[in-house]
Amino acid sequence: MIDRLNYFVRDIDSIDEYLYEPGSSFTKLQAKLNFENIDLIFFNGSETYLPWKRISFKFLLFMRMCIQSTKPVYACNLGFQIIYFFFYTNEVQVRT
Repeated sequence: MIDRLNYFVRDIDSIDEYLYEPGSSFTKLQAKLNFENIDLIFFNGSETYLPWKRISFKFLLFMRMCIQSTKPVYACNLGFQIIYFFFYTNEVQVRT
């Protein structure tokens, strides 16, 4: 039984505490632990952020982490565009 539900909302400026990728500028182990403690992700963002634009890099990294960890993700707008981008560029293996 769930007695408490926690949720958070992050944007491009505040998502860093959940981003972890060796070999990048996001190498804090605490961020990896923060990400691992997430059970379910609702990913929504403005469709004006395009996946291939540099400004979307943090969102691409976050979605890559979600896919590689097989976390359940509900994606719409930007989130879905990123999944579509990964699928057609073969950057990340997306299970269909």
